[in-house]
Amino acid sequence: MKKLYIAIAFILFAISLCITEQIAIKNIYITSNKYIDSAISSLEHDDYESSLENCKKLKNYWDGVYPYLTAMIDHTALDEMTLTVNSLQKLNENKEEDLKTELYSTKNQIKLIYDTQKVTFGNVF
Repeated sequence: MKKLYIAIAFILFAISLCITEQIAIKNIYITSNKYIDSAISSLEHDDYESSLENCKKLKNYWDGVYPYLTAMIDHTALDEMTLTVNSLQKLNENKEEDLKTELYSTKNQIKLIYDTQKVTFGNVF
């Protein structure tokens, strides 16, 4: 009977760990998108200072969650996202035209990370 309780406890622990991961990934996705959308909106109004501030916030946020994400996610996708996030600030400071494209690229990368980590039938099997 003890073995059954240990097995049940392990299954409950695994399920709670999966739920925690899903919540964390969703919150990271939402917060990152908030910063990216704000930067894009600022660029549309030619407000490079506000856009730069949002890019800095995104970089600081990403630097904070990156170590946590490396424990759960394939490093290739995270490294690509990190490179793009790190380039945003420099592009913004130089007021380059590629900035908007890079912001949309960043948005697509975080969406890809979110989609590949969601618990769906296709991702599980």
